[in-house]
Amino acid sequence: ARERETSAALGGRILVIGGESAAGTRSRAIYQVNPASGAVRLAGLLPVAMADAAAVTSGNEVIVAGGTGTGGAPLSAIYSITAVS
Repeated sequence: ARERETSAALGGRILVIGGESAAGTRSRAIYQVNPASGAVRLAGLLPVAMADAAAVTSGNEVIVAGGTGTGGAPLSAIYSITAVS
């Protein structure tokens, strides 16, 4: 289980981005959830592990910003997720 992840919709799917395990390990994972079937799959990886980020859909991309990295250090980078296959 994860917590402190962020999520956004893209192309009829929900992306669950980053987060933290119960042991406190940050995640680089981007999971894709199909709301129609309930199927979940790993869709990609972020360049860095993060939790507590913000995400917003803008057109055909999801913008992920801020959050905290390994050890709780604040992150200032902004990432764009443009395609999930």
